[in-house]
Amino acid sequence: MNREEYAGLQTQFIQRCGGSVPKIVSPSESRYLSTHEITRELVLKNMLIGEVAQERGLTSGTIIGHIEKLVAKNRLNPRHELLHLKPETARFQEIKTAFGATTASTGSFSLSSAREILGEDFSYEELRLARLFL
Repeated sequence: MNREEYAGLQTQFIQRCGGSVPKIVSPSESRYLSTHEITRELVLKNMLIGEVAQERGLTSGTIIGHIEKLVAKNRLNPRHELLHLKPETARFQEIKTAFGATTASTGSFSLSSAREILGEDFSYEELRLARLFL
């Protein structure tokens, strides 16, 4: 079985299980995609935020903003497609606890309130990424 046949069988299996297979876009095709979709394609290649930012010539904050919008539009699933971006378990638990406290008092996942609880050792970017998994 050649590589293309094997890839076709994998795609069929994933689709029959209810999943979807993102189309991998070559750089020459990327000019037809929105900026968010270009970011999505790079994230789906398991690139880290800094790598995507460098590749795109954008800031990490901008890339995280793209990811937040893609998650809100159900174009990315944090629990399946973004696990490589999830903060380390111990830090994530601290962040989760802080967001829980801010939600109880403010009714929302307030970044500034969570950062106030956690301190400067936690960046706003890390908090924004962690918030995607809550």
